Amino acid sequence: MKKTFLVVFLLLIFQVLAYGQGAGSLPAGGSSVDLTNPGPIGGSTPAAGTFTTVTSTANGTASTPSVSLTGAPYTAGTATTNVPLFYLNDSGVAPTTWSANGTFAGANAPSGFTGNFLDFHLNGGASIFKVASTGSVTLNGSLASNGSVNAAGTSSMFWSGRSQILSPLDGIIELANNGASGFTRLDLGGTTSSFGAIQTNGTTTQSELADGTAQAPFSASLFKTETNCASSASPAVCASASTGSIVVAAGATTVTVNTTNVTANSVIQITEDSSLGAKLSVTCNTTLIRTYAVSARSAGTSFTITSSAAPTTNPACLNYLVFN
Repeated sequence: MKKTFLVVFLLLIFQVLAYGQGAGSLPAGGSSVDLTNPGPIGGSTPAAGTFTTVTSTANGTASTPSVSLTGAPYTAGTATTNVPLFYLNDSGVAPTTWSANGTFAGANAPSGFTGNFLDFHLNGGASIFKVASTGSVTLNGSLASNGSVNAAGTSSMFWSGRSQILSPLDGIIELANNGASGFTRLDLGGTTSSFGAIQTNGTTTQSELADGTAQAPFSASLFKTETNCASSASPAVCASASTGSIVVAAGATTVTVNTTNVTANSVIQITEDSSLGAKLSVTCNTTLIRTYAVSARSAGTSFTITSSAAPTTNPACLNYLVFN
């Protein structure tokens, strides 16, 4: 009788120590654990009490983790009921946008939460990876991707306190400074005068040395202007064309070329070309003994060409090129 009583007493003490309030360990089986009303822990008898922490001090071994959750995410419900297999929920409003195909791990924080969903540190050091409540991801290492990196249409890729890359419209890439108020230079290959760069100066695009100390040569197999004027009228009507073909009428010695591209400092080149008849819809004069000079200009409006002699019978056909 005394032996029986002693065995029962020892069993009661064991249950109190193993299942009472405080820290506990996960059960060997079962489908769930309610930490405020724990069920069987390593045995078959339910225990009363409340857990404040759940701790596992076991080390992982070959093919065996310290803590394991087995099972599949629920997928038979809706975007509201398909809650994650492992779910951290701090009494926030229940999400209604879970994946219809199931979720392995998820978290739901209440309104007003401004901390981090994830925050990884190494040996007590600063955070090396974190996911903030805003969804922002901060990492201290490199980002490697074997797939595409997709940013929202209004988002940008930027360097902290420095330049950024945006895409305001499909097919358009914008390079901008930190304040998105301009852009200075795109260095190609390096930052010294041994490399080239593309630089902006107001509305002008320049070929520049990569250190910004001077402009650099620019070469191409073909140069084209935005428009190329062809006008046999007098004055010639050339809108904003910086290059084009015009005529000095038979019997005349001057022609005015109306183009807004001329400035007070423009270099204007004139050449006679008797092969321009088809372009100008005229028969060009073939007596090539005249000389031509720019005799007047009005910035933003026009310039005037004067010939050393008036062409006879047919007009003199000329090309002009304005350099600014």
